[in-house]
Amino acid sequence: MLHGAVGEKRCTTNSATNRFGTCTTDTDCGGTAGACMSLPWVTADGQVMPFSTGTSTTFTVAAAGSSPTCEHNACVPCGNANAHCPGIPGCEVAANPNGCVPRGTQGCCDQPGFVVPTFFVNILGGLCSRVDQIACGGGVVNTSNPQTGDNDVNKNGDTSDPGADCCYNGHPGSECLGGTNRNDDPTLAAQGGCTVNGAGKDYKGKIVRTVGNGSPDANGIHFRLVTPELSTTWTDGQSPAGMCAPGSTFDDGELLVSQLILKAEPTTAGASGSFTDQNGDGCKRAGAGFISSTNPQTDGPITVPGAPTGPARPQSYDGTQGSIAAAVSEVFSGPNSPIRDIGFVAITP
Repeated sequence: MLHGAVGEKRCTTNSATNRFGTCTTDTDCGGTAGACMSLPWVTADGQVMPFSTGTSTTFTVAAAGSSPTCEHNACVPCGNANAHCPGIPGCEVAANPNGCVPRGTQGCCDQPGFVVPTFFVNILGGLCSRVDQIACGGGVVNTSNPQTGDNDVNKNGDTSDPGADCCYNGHPGSECLGGTNRNDDPTLAAQGGCTVNGAGKDYKGKIVRTVGNGSPDANGIHFRLVTPELSTTWTDGQSPAGMCAPGSTFDDGELLVSQLILKAEPTTAGASGSFTDQNGDGCKRAGAGFISSTNPQTDGPITVPGAPTGPARPQSYDGTQGSIAAAVSEVFSGPNSPIRDIGFVAITP
């Protein structure tokens, strides 16, 4: 089991300088207000959210991998993926009057291996947010010494609709669902243009994921785990203004701000991501991106380094130093979210 913990101070994604570097004050981060923050934290579209230290990930390894690679397949259990979801009862009301996404009305895991307590989001006067596991997760644990694994994760996203085959017109069939390119992409004009009320106003897009950068990871025990999650953010009617009371739930009649299906892939080796134009239509992002829509660096690439500079790092072989995982991804947050296409960074000891 991996338990959340408080870590060192690191400059956040929106820092003017020294992004993800160690710091003691905001001055070390180029003077960006509030940018020098103790881990764990999450950023989305440049908004910085202290993350709960009460998180935990329980995984099982059915069989040990062989030496010398010593890479072991891991499973993050779920139980019943469509059980009652106690954290979001507002999504279980008949006719879905609160506007939950379809998957949000279908329950969540009743024996989740990945647990995140409700946490506070300091935007729009103060919101509550929570993450619920909605299916089994998996990944690898690598204990080789010297380390032979290569678990860096890179994700590049394009907001343009790739059609039902999940590949762009003219791309090889090997990239497409079912192995055949249907050439079914709608034109950018048909999507409403590259605007927040056009291509940014839906959940459609494509994210290309690669694992490994061609070099072995730093010595230590590495973890790379991906868990399907439902992220729900709302205005809580029971919490005092500017707060999210511990244990708050999304209830019938409360305002749903955003609800997203995520497949974050925290890794201790390092992570990166960017918005890229994969089909040549001149549109890659319609929304805030990783920092803000007006920031020239908001498309990325955004890179969270692994050891030795960090912040991502493996657990030491003798267990005296804990791991720090990083996840970077693009999210097409759709019509319910005011920020549309965003970049997401999480750094969690």
